[in-house]
Amino acid sequence: MRLKTKEVQNLERRLEKTGPEWTEKVSQSNNNFQRAYDSLQEIDNLLIKYRALLGESDFTAENVNLINSAVSLVFEEEGLTLRPDAKLYPIHPLETSYSLLSELDCKNSDLVISALLHDTMEDVDEYRKHPEKIGRIYGKVVRTIVEGMTTKSLSGKVRASYELQIRERLGLDKNAMALVMDNIDYYVGVRQELMQNSLVRITKSYDFADNALKLSNLDSNPKTQQRLANKYLYLIDDFIEGFEEIAKKTDQFDISREGIIKIKKRYIQARPEVKKYAQQWKYYGTQFSAMKMLKIIRS
Repeated sequence: MRLKTKEVQNLERRLEKTGPEWTEKVSQSNNNFQRAYDSLQEIDNLLIKYRALLGESDFTAENVNLINSAVSLVFEEEGLTLRPDAKLYPIHPLETSYSLLSELDCKNSDLVISALLHDTMEDVDEYRKHPEKIGRIYGKVVRTIVEGMTTKSLSGKVRASYELQIRERLGLDKNAMALVMDNIDYYVGVRQELMQNSLVRITKSYDFADNALKLSNLDSNPKTQQRLANKYLYLIDDFIEGFEEIAKKTDQFDISREGIIKIKKRYIQARPEVKKYAQQWKYYGTQFSAMKMLKIIRS
Protein backbone atom coordinates (compact mmCIF):
# COMPACT_ATOMS: atom_id res chain seq x y z
CA MET A 1 0.00 0.00 0.00
CA ARG A 2 1.48 3.34 -1.08
CA LEU A 3 0.04 6.15 1.01
CA LYS A 4 0.90 9.73 0.11
CA THR A 5 -0.65 11.95 2.79
CA LYS A 6 1.00 12.30 6.18
CA GLU A 7 -2.35 12.01 7.99
CA VAL A 8 -3.10 8.58 6.51
CA GLN A 9 0.51 7.42 6.86
CA ASN A 10 0.28 8.25 10.58
CA LEU A 11 -3.07 6.48 10.76
CA GLU A 12 -1.56 3.34 9.27
CA ARG A 13 1.23 3.40 11.88
CA ARG A 14 -1.31 3.83 14.67
CA LEU A 15 -3.35 0.95 13.28
CA GLU A 16 -0.33 -1.35 13.15
CA LYS A 17 0.91 -0.24 16.58
CA THR A 18 -2.42 -0.98 18.20
CA GLY A 19 -2.17 -4.41 16.60
CA PRO A 20 -3.86 -7.45 18.19
CA GLU A 21 -5.92 -5.44 20.66
CA TRP A 22 -7.56 -3.42 17.89
CA THR A 23 -7.97 -6.50 15.69
CA GLU A 24 -9.74 -8.33 18.51
CA LYS A 25 -12.06 -5.35 19.06
CA VAL A 26 -12.95 -5.29 15.37
CA SER A 27 -13.59 -9.03 15.32
CA GLN A 28 -15.83 -8.86 18.36
CA SER A 29 -17.97 -6.16 16.73
CA ASN A 30 -18.47 -8.36 13.64
CA ASN A 31 -16.53 -5.97 11.43
CA ASN A 32 -13.85 -6.90 8.96
CA PHE A 33 -10.33 -5.81 9.89
CA GLN A 34 -9.13 -6.13 6.32
CA ARG A 35 -11.89 -3.80 5.11
CA ALA A 36 -10.86 -1.24 7.73
CA TYR A 37 -7.22 -1.52 6.69
CA ASP A 38 -8.09 -1.34 2.99
CA SER A 39 -10.02 1.86 3.58
CA LEU A 40 -6.72 3.62 4.28
CA GLN A 41 -6.02 3.82 0.54
CA GLU A 42 -9.51 5.13 -0.14
CA ILE A 43 -9.10 7.80 2.55
CA ASP A 44 -5.67 8.73 1.19
CA ASN A 45 -7.04 9.20 -2.34
CA LEU A 46 -9.98 11.20 -1.05
CA LEU A 47 -7.76 13.49 1.02
CA ILE A 48 -5.59 14.18 -2.02
CA LYS A 49 -8.69 15.12 -4.03
CA TYR A 50 -9.95 17.22 -1.13
CA ARG A 51 -6.72 19.18 -0.86
CA ALA A 52 -6.65 19.73 -4.63
CA LEU A 53 -10.16 21.15 -4.50
CA LEU A 54 -9.16 23.44 -1.64
CA GLY A 55 -6.22 24.62 -3.71
CA GLU A 56 -8.58 25.66 -6.51
CA SER A 57 -10.95 27.48 -4.16
CA ASP A 58 -11.13 31.18 -3.34
CA PHE A 59 -10.67 30.61 0.38
CA THR A 60 -8.11 32.81 2.11
CA ALA A 61 -4.90 31.24 3.40
CA GLU A 62 -6.27 31.66 6.92
CA ASN A 63 -9.44 29.74 6.06
CA VAL A 64 -7.49 26.96 4.35
CA ASN A 65 -5.32 26.63 7.47
CA LEU A 66 -8.43 26.33 9.64
CA ILE A 67 -9.91 23.69 7.32
CA ASN A 68 -6.66 21.70 7.43
CA SER A 69 -6.65 22.05 11.20
CA ALA A 70 -10.13 20.51 11.30
CA VAL A 71 -8.93 17.65 9.07
CA SER A 72 -6.09 16.99 11.51
CA LEU A 73 -8.47 17.02 14.47
CA VAL A 74 -10.66 14.38 12.81
CA PHE A 75 -7.70 12.06 12.26
CA GLU A 76 -6.29 12.60 15.74
CA GLU A 77 -9.53 12.15 17.66
CA GLU A 78 -11.45 9.57 15.61
CA GLY A 79 -8.95 8.06 13.19
CA LEU A 80 -9.38 4.49 14.44
CA THR A 81 -13.16 4.66 14.93
CA LEU A 82 -15.11 2.30 12.67
CA ARG A 83 -18.07 3.10 10.45
CA PRO A 84 -20.99 0.62 10.14
CA ASP A 85 -19.45 -0.62 6.87
CA ALA A 86 -16.13 -1.28 8.72
CA LYS A 87 -14.28 1.54 7.00
CA LEU A 88 -12.30 3.93 9.18
CA TYR A 89 -14.26 6.99 10.31
CA PRO A 90 -12.30 9.83 8.59
CA ILE A 91 -13.74 8.81 5.23
CA HIS A 92 -17.18 10.05 6.34
CA PRO A 93 -16.44 13.68 7.33
CA LEU A 94 -14.08 13.99 4.36
CA GLU A 95 -16.82 12.77 1.99
CA THR A 96 -19.35 15.10 3.59
CA SER A 97 -17.11 18.16 3.38
CA TYR A 98 -15.86 17.25 -0.11
CA SER A 99 -19.44 17.05 -1.36
CA LEU A 100 -20.15 20.52 0.00
CA LEU A 101 -17.14 21.84 -1.91
CA SER A 102 -17.67 19.95 -5.15
CA GLU A 103 -21.45 19.64 -5.52
CA LEU A 104 -22.50 22.85 -3.80
CA ASP A 105 -19.50 24.92 -4.91
CA CYS A 106 -19.52 26.05 -1.28
CA LYS A 107 -17.62 29.26 -0.58
CA ASN A 108 -18.61 29.36 3.08
CA SER A 109 -15.68 28.05 5.13
CA ASP A 110 -17.89 27.70 8.23
CA LEU A 111 -19.98 25.09 6.42
CA VAL A 112 -16.90 23.26 5.14
CA ILE A 113 -15.34 23.08 8.62
CA SER A 114 -18.62 22.12 10.27
CA ALA A 115 -18.99 19.23 7.83
CA LEU A 116 -15.61 17.94 8.98
CA LEU A 117 -16.37 18.35 12.68
CA HIS A 118 -20.07 17.49 12.73
CA ASP A 119 -19.62 14.41 14.97
CA THR A 120 -16.90 15.83 17.21
CA MET A 121 -19.05 17.02 20.12
CA GLU A 122 -21.07 13.82 20.08
CA ASP A 123 -18.15 11.38 19.85
CA VAL A 124 -15.24 13.04 21.64
CA ASP A 125 -15.51 13.50 25.42
CA GLU A 126 -13.28 16.57 25.51
CA TYR A 127 -15.46 18.52 23.09
CA ARG A 128 -18.72 17.19 24.45
CA LYS A 129 -17.77 18.52 27.90
CA HIS A 130 -16.19 21.70 26.54
CA PRO A 131 -17.96 22.73 23.30
CA GLU A 132 -16.55 26.22 23.73
CA LYS A 133 -13.22 24.84 22.52
CA ILE A 134 -14.68 24.42 19.05
CA GLY A 135 -15.87 28.02 19.12
CA ARG A 136 -12.54 29.27 20.38
CA ILE A 137 -10.65 27.69 17.48
CA TYR A 138 -13.15 27.82 14.62
CA GLY A 139 -15.58 30.54 15.59
CA LYS A 140 -19.10 30.94 16.92
CA VAL A 141 -20.87 29.94 13.70
CA VAL A 142 -19.03 26.61 13.46
CA ARG A 143 -19.76 25.87 17.10
CA THR A 144 -23.47 26.62 16.55
CA ILE A 145 -23.68 24.34 13.50
CA VAL A 146 -21.80 21.47 15.16
CA GLU A 147 -23.93 21.78 18.30
CA GLY A 148 -27.01 21.76 16.08
CA MET A 149 -25.87 18.47 14.52
CA THR A 150 -25.17 16.87 17.90
CA THR A 151 -27.87 14.59 19.28
CA LYS A 152 -29.15 15.93 22.59
CA SER A 153 -31.00 14.09 25.32
CA LEU A 154 -34.63 15.04 25.82
CA SER A 155 -35.85 15.91 29.29
CA GLY A 156 -37.35 13.05 31.27
CA LYS A 157 -40.84 14.55 31.05
CA VAL A 158 -40.75 15.00 27.26
CA ARG A 159 -39.25 11.57 26.76
CA ALA A 160 -41.92 9.95 28.94
CA SER A 161 -44.64 11.71 26.95
CA TYR A 162 -43.33 10.31 23.66
CA GLU A 163 -42.92 6.87 25.20
CA LEU A 164 -46.56 6.83 26.31
CA GLN A 165 -47.83 7.94 22.89
CA ILE A 166 -45.68 5.42 21.04
CA ARG A 167 -46.68 2.52 23.26
CA GLU A 168 -50.38 3.34 22.99
CA ARG A 169 -50.48 4.07 19.27
CA LEU A 170 -47.99 1.52 17.93
CA GLY A 171 -48.75 -1.26 20.38
CA LEU A 172 -45.11 -2.25 20.81
CA ASP A 173 -44.02 -4.62 23.54
CA LYS A 174 -41.42 -3.76 26.20
CA ASN A 175 -38.41 -4.97 24.22
CA ALA A 176 -39.50 -3.17 21.07
CA MET A 177 -40.13 0.02 23.03
CA ALA A 178 -36.62 -0.07 24.48
CA LEU A 179 -35.12 -0.13 20.99
CA VAL A 180 -37.40 2.61 19.68
CA MET A 181 -36.62 4.88 22.61
CA ASP A 182 -32.91 4.45 21.96
CA ASN A 183 -33.42 6.66 18.90
CA ILE A 184 -36.05 9.09 20.14
CA ASP A 185 -33.48 11.78 20.96
CA TYR A 186 -32.27 11.61 17.36
CA TYR A 187 -35.79 11.54 15.90
CA VAL A 188 -36.97 14.62 17.76
CA GLY A 189 -33.78 16.61 18.30
CA VAL A 190 -32.45 16.53 14.75
CA ARG A 191 -35.77 17.58 13.27
CA GLN A 192 -36.03 20.55 15.64
CA GLU A 193 -32.56 21.77 14.68
CA LEU A 194 -33.30 21.36 10.96
CA MET A 195 -36.39 23.51 11.31
CA GLN A 196 -34.57 26.25 13.21
CA ASN A 197 -31.21 26.70 11.45
CA SER A 198 -30.65 26.64 7.68
CA LEU A 199 -26.87 26.26 8.08
CA VAL A 200 -27.44 23.12 10.14
CA ARG A 201 -29.89 21.86 7.51
CA ILE A 202 -27.39 22.40 4.66
CA THR A 203 -24.51 20.69 6.47
CA LYS A 204 -26.69 17.90 7.85
CA SER A 205 -28.12 17.16 4.40
CA TYR A 206 -24.69 16.03 3.16
CA ASP A 207 -23.86 14.16 6.37
CA PHE A 208 -27.24 12.45 6.09
CA ALA A 209 -26.72 11.68 2.40
CA ASP A 210 -23.41 9.96 3.13
CA ASN A 211 -25.25 7.74 5.64
CA ALA A 212 -28.86 7.27 4.61
CA LEU A 213 -28.44 7.33 0.83
CA LYS A 214 -25.67 4.70 0.85
CA LEU A 215 -27.38 1.91 2.75
CA SER A 216 -26.75 -0.50 -0.11
CA ASN A 217 -23.13 -0.54 1.12
CA LEU A 218 -24.42 -2.54 4.08
CA ASP A 219 -25.97 -5.41 2.10
CA SER A 220 -23.70 -7.83 3.98
CA ASN A 221 -25.11 -6.59 7.30
CA PRO A 222 -28.91 -6.52 6.81
CA LYS A 223 -29.84 -5.99 10.46
CA THR A 224 -27.77 -2.80 10.67
CA GLN A 225 -29.02 -1.78 7.24
CA GLN A 226 -32.67 -2.15 8.27
CA ARG A 227 -32.19 -0.48 11.65
CA LEU A 228 -30.51 2.56 10.10
CA ALA A 229 -33.15 2.77 7.38
CA ASN A 230 -35.82 3.17 10.05
CA LYS A 231 -33.68 5.73 11.84
CA TYR A 232 -33.32 7.84 8.71
CA LEU A 233 -36.49 7.29 6.69
CA TYR A 234 -38.81 9.82 8.22
CA LEU A 235 -36.26 12.65 7.94
CA ILE A 236 -35.94 12.29 4.17
CA ASP A 237 -39.21 14.14 3.55
CA ASP A 238 -38.12 16.95 5.88
CA PHE A 239 -34.94 17.39 3.86
CA ILE A 240 -36.78 17.33 0.54
CA GLU A 241 -39.20 20.01 1.75
CA GLY A 242 -36.35 22.09 3.18
CA PHE A 243 -34.38 22.13 -0.07
CA GLU A 244 -37.13 24.23 -1.66
CA GLU A 245 -36.60 27.02 0.87
CA ILE A 246 -32.79 26.81 0.74
CA ALA A 247 -32.83 27.04 -3.07
CA LYS A 248 -34.36 30.50 -2.74
CA LYS A 249 -31.50 31.74 -0.52
CA THR A 250 -28.37 30.18 -1.99
CA ASP A 251 -26.66 33.56 -2.44
CA GLN A 252 -27.12 34.21 1.26
CA PHE A 253 -25.32 30.97 2.13
CA ASP A 254 -22.59 31.14 -0.57
CA ILE A 255 -23.66 27.88 -2.19
CA SER A 256 -24.86 26.79 -5.63
CA ARG A 257 -28.57 26.59 -6.43
CA GLU A 258 -27.82 23.88 -8.99
CA GLY A 259 -26.15 21.85 -6.25
CA ILE A 260 -29.23 22.07 -4.03
CA ILE A 261 -31.44 20.92 -6.91
CA LYS A 262 -29.05 18.01 -7.54
CA ILE A 263 -29.03 16.75 -3.96
CA LYS A 264 -32.80 17.09 -3.74
CA LYS A 265 -33.06 14.73 -6.71
CA ARG A 266 -30.72 12.28 -4.96
CA TYR A 267 -33.00 12.24 -1.93
CA ILE A 268 -36.12 11.69 -4.04
CA GLN A 269 -34.48 8.87 -5.99
CA ALA A 270 -33.10 7.17 -2.85
CA ARG A 271 -36.30 7.30 -0.82
CA PRO A 272 -37.89 4.09 -2.23
CA GLU A 273 -34.76 2.06 -1.45
CA VAL A 274 -34.53 3.38 2.12
CA LYS A 275 -38.22 2.63 2.61
CA LYS A 276 -37.69 -0.91 1.28
CA TYR A 277 -34.96 -1.58 3.84
CA ALA A 278 -37.01 0.00 6.63
CA GLN A 279 -40.02 -2.21 5.94
CA GLN A 280 -37.89 -5.34 6.35
CA TRP A 281 -36.93 -4.49 9.91
CA LYS A 282 -38.51 -6.24 12.90
CA TYR A 283 -38.07 -5.67 16.63
CA TYR A 284 -38.23 -9.09 18.24
CA GLY A 285 -40.88 -10.09 15.71
CA THR A 286 -42.73 -6.75 15.88
CA GLN A 287 -42.85 -4.85 12.61
CA PHE A 288 -41.88 -1.23 13.17
CA SER A 289 -42.84 1.65 10.92
CA ALA A 290 -40.79 4.83 10.88
CA MET A 291 -43.67 6.58 9.14
CA LYS A 292 -45.98 5.84 12.08
CA MET A 293 -43.30 7.27 14.34
CA LEU A 294 -43.25 10.36 12.11
CA LYS A 295 -46.95 10.97 12.62
CA ILE A 296 -46.52 10.87 16.41
CA ILE A 297 -43.57 13.24 16.40
CA ARG A 298 -45.27 15.74 14.09
CA SER A 299 -48.56 15.66 15.98
